[in-house]
Amino acid sequence: MPHPPESEVLIRLPASPLRRWAALILLGLFAAMFLQIGVELPADRLLPKAGALLLGLGVIWQAIQLWQASGRGLELTVEGLRETGTGRMLARVEDIAEVNRSVFAYRPATGFLILLHRPTGTAAWAPGMWWRFGRRIGVGGVTPKMEGKALAELLGEMVRSRSEPPPG
Repeated sequence: MPHPPESEVLIRLPASPLRRWAALILLGLFAAMFLQIGVELPADRLLPKAGALLLGLGVIWQAIQLWQASGRGLELTVEGLRETGTGRMLARVEDIAEVNRSVFAYRPATGFLILLHRPTGTAAWAPGMWWRFGRRIGVGGVTPKMEGKALAELLGEMVRSRSEPPPG
């Protein structure tokens, strides 16, 4: 069944394979380091030993989350920004107050920040791809810089054209 025109994808933002693998390898190294520390600590240091093992397992869990989240991408439609595959809507265009790519914005690496008019949904995080907390959505991390910039500029233009008064 074809999608209606309003859900036509304008631009896609996948994870960069190189950044995705680099992040996964770094997390794997951290997990191995914590697990090794946990194994090598003497038995009489039970609390630090358990802490290091739990940290190692937590990092492994985070690596799995990153792999799954970065396997999906993001796509921009005329309705808004959504997750590829799941269709989870991150932000509708009418809910967006501003798209910020400035150096001083608290944003993910190679990404941008979306400021909403009001909070929508609960806090959420797709490691390496996006996070949402309150009125802010950060997009980026393991995404390619140029594609992220293009998506941010197009989304910003959509927000500006929506808020401008009609000519005449």
